[in-house]
Amino acid sequence: MKVSAQEYAELRGHTKPWVSQQIDAGMPVKRLKGRKVAYEIDTATAIQWEIDRIREGSKPGSQRERLAKEQADKFELENARRRGELILSSQVAEVLSTLGADLAQRHDGLPGRLANELAGISDAAQIRERLLDELRIVRGAFADAVDKLADALGEGADAGPDKPASPKENAKRVGGRKPRAAGRKRRARAVEQ
Repeated sequence: MKVSAQEYAELRGHTKPWVSQQIDAGMPVKRLKGRKVAYEIDTATAIQWEIDRIREGSKPGSQRERLAKEQADKFELENARRRGELILSSQVAEVLSTLGADLAQRHDGLPGRLANELAGISDAAQIRERLLDELRIVRGAFADAVDKLADALGEGADAGPDKPASPKENAKRVGGRKPRAAGRKRRARAVEQ
């Protein structure tokens, strides 16, 4: 069926300017000769053109769909960051660098703290025990540094407070130092030259 632009607008439930926009967008029409600009529209062809245009806009991978997906991903990442579930890689790198430097400093300090004491001990079991004690101290200090940095990162995010531990959980610290025997004191021994 062939109709005018006004008739096509009424048929589709739109206005004549909407039909003009569709014609400008490429809807197939036949221009009639005369003083006024008039069009003859084949309804079957025009409706098929509209259907094809709608299908093109909804194809998987269309530009509109990709844009919507990227915007949704962006908001999802921002929300995860605000909840404290996500941190920037630069923050992670800074924390790991700080922790690595702290651990290296503590390990480098071991020989200076133990050299005099271990020089006078000939029993391998005592040396082993003393080294293990000192390494436990280093691990405990390192764990405290990790906790402090984690707290600092947590304060930087807009996350809520951590959930309190349930009373059933084991409250024993992991990696803490081993309690010393009562009455035992650490004394540095003189190194013979």
